[in-house]
Amino acid sequence: MEGGAGVVAWHGAAAAFRASLRYHLMLGGSFAEHPAGEGVKHPYTVRITDPEHEITRGVRDFRVASEQYYMLVDPNNHVLAETTFTGEHLPWLDGHRMPQAWTRRWGAGRVFYSAVGHDVDDLAGPDVTRLVEQGIAWAGR
Repeated sequence: MEGGAGVVAWHGAAAAFRASLRYHLMLGGSFAEHPAGEGVKHPYTVRITDPEHEITRGVRDFRVASEQYYMLVDPNNHVLAETTFTGEHLPWLDGHRMPQAWTRRWGAGRVFYSAVGHDVDDLAGPDVTRLVEQGIAWAGR
């Protein structure tokens, strides 16, 4: 990885290998909570924050009904997309924005992560598909 390989990960990858600090440093974040509950198809909007990046070029804001992740994230990530919590389930999160997709470097390697994708149908929307396809292409060069 540090030598130049790419990593593409989504959703549950941020909850994997909980005991490995190095893995979560490489990924750029760690899952903390599903405010609406585990497995709940909660509707929310994903807003593209950097529409000029290779990964998000042509991707529009989109809605999903999935587990909305609250995460601990590295402030050095390059955030591509985010969501805003309504406070419906955890009132103290009302109005807080949470990164949903980002890139980062790990040595000479490239990392792309997207929190969207608990179920296969979460990945079926054209904007999500494009985000993932372009993320794979970017990380793999």
